[in-house]
Amino acid sequence: MASLLTVIAAGLAACSSHPSASASGPRLSGGVATFALQPSTNPTYIFPMDDPSNFNVPNIDRLQYLLYRPLYWFGVGTQPVFNASLSLAPAPTWSADGLTATIHLKNYRWSNGQPVTASDVQLWQDIVDANAAEWGGTVPGQYPGNVVSTSVINSTTISFTFNKKYNQQWALDNELGQITPLPAAWNVTSLGAPANSGGCSPGQLSKCVAVYKFLNAQAEDTSTYASSPLWSIVDGPWKLKSYNTTGQVAFVPNKAYSGPVKPSLSEFIEEPFTSDSAEFDSVLSSQGGVDVGYLPPTDAQDAAHVEADGFTISSWTAWAARFFDMNYNNPTAGPIFKQLYIRQAFEHLMDEKSIIKSIYDGYGSPEYGPIPSNIPNPWVSSYEESDPYPFSIPAAKSLITSHGWTIENGTAVCTKPGTGPSDCGAGVQAGQKLEFNLVYASGDSALESIMEVYKSDASEAGIQLNLQDAPFSTVISNRICQPGPACMWDMIAWGGWTYSPDYYPEGSLLFGTGAGANRGNYSNPQNDANDAAVLTASPSQANAAMVTYENYLTQQAAQIWMPESPSQITVVKDTLHGVLPQNSLLAMTPENWYFTK
Repeated sequence: MASLLTVIAAGLAACSSHPSASASGPRLSGGVATFALQPSTNPTYIFPMDDPSNFNVPNIDRLQYLLYRPLYWFGVGTQPVFNASLSLAPAPTWSADGLTATIHLKNYRWSNGQPVTASDVQLWQDIVDANAAEWGGTVPGQYPGNVVSTSVINSTTISFTFNKKYNQQWALDNELGQITPLPAAWNVTSLGAPANSGGCSPGQLSKCVAVYKFLNAQAEDTSTYASSPLWSIVDGPWKLKSYNTTGQVAFVPNKAYSGPVKPSLSEFIEEPFTSDSAEFDSVLSSQGGVDVGYLPPTDAQDAAHVEADGFTISSWTAWAARFFDMNYNNPTAGPIFKQLYIRQAFEHLMDEKSIIKSIYDGYGSPEYGPIPSNIPNPWVSSYEESDPYPFSIPAAKSLITSHGWTIENGTAVCTKPGTGPSDCGAGVQAGQKLEFNLVYASGDSALESIMEVYKSDASEAGIQLNLQDAPFSTVISNRICQPGPACMWDMIAWGGWTYSPDYYPEGSLLFGTGAGANRGNYSNPQNDANDAAVLTASPSQANAAMVTYENYLTQQAAQIWMPESPSQITVVKDTLHGVLPQNSLLAMTPENWYFTK
């Protein structure tokens, strides 16, 4: 899922929980808790079948999951693992041939009193089958196309039959884990129509196209979110109270919620901010401010002051890969990015250790490939952790000048076009320059600092980067394009990728040829083959297959890896409890939150 993974800055390495965090007075019922949204990250799309431009953390974790529960929930404490207690069903059972997964739903109900049924799961599958090209989670050759049939066995039981025997952990985490049951009241093509009147069903997929178009059109009208008879039917712990044009979202408890944890708060508010400084002013406000906020990089030196004002400070570590994109489909820059030596030079110019020291003040971890190393896991390999392209401006410069480029007035120019071992490479024209526009998400001062450092280091190797900032939503939407005049961006830095709702970190959604979230349009047959081996590996082969996939993608430098940092440094009022620990998949469960005196 696309995610803005806000970086952090100086003075935080020694931060720990405030001593009063474990203390509590009498538990209060009710109360309004306000959560600070980072700049440009307010949710903007409510229908839980996001198209590629809306497939991101703000929409899924800050809005949809609060209202509409996914079939399977992930995250136990800070670990990115399956959570059976918060899921709508236990883990599936598998047939002897390993092709069919059978799911038995628990007793959940929609807020309109109707049960959550196997037909609601089927409705999701029918709509996504008919509109796979519109959904941001689609991967060619994988879900949803690799489900060859489904069968509603009874009201609480449904089976999925796949086209081959898959790695069952991957199938749960990244296939079935992407499903969100949809109510029968959404199987319509107009407001006020009777439930299921849209006719979407396995044998009527053309009608599912019409249903999707209607629901998507309704979701694009944000002014109706709180009043819509569609979006008010929820099975999650919260309902919308209001959604306004500034991006503020207010939730109230869904009194019909069937899950194990009922909200204690009377209201939960997500408050947008235009800048880190505005958010921090609210944290320190004597008028109450926010209850759950974050410590901006530029105010890190005030950590002790924040704690003294009655806050607990805790890092929010994400199960995520941090990188920024090159656009392989750009008609001019794309042929340059397709040269391995160029990508290796880019990697040599990312000074991760200095960034961690000077910008994160040691509070981060290096990342040299697609598997996160900041959370203990069985997949990250010694090769990835070895830093195969350590920071070296001379090494980057040597790669460039030994492949047909001459540095003129500080900028590398292709003076030896061609496909030989010492030429610029296929598709690169004589006279082309290593000069690119790099757009990054605004509002994040540390990301801006990283971009400035990277620009400076790159210039010493003959690469000129023209930096521009833009709102997160603009950056994300600009990433999505096919070859042609509209696909002219060069490089984009937007934060990184949280492995959610594809929790098993094999990355086909990110780097598979034609995948919905592969916005840079990276395509490599060997990577696709390595990925396919991970997906079909037996339990005894799975880790080895993952290492092969990971090491190749690391060696290929598919995109430009950046060091990991916490998603944010969270500050929580000492009178608010249940916020910590934070889900490493960036999901929130404010139904666990409560105030004490």
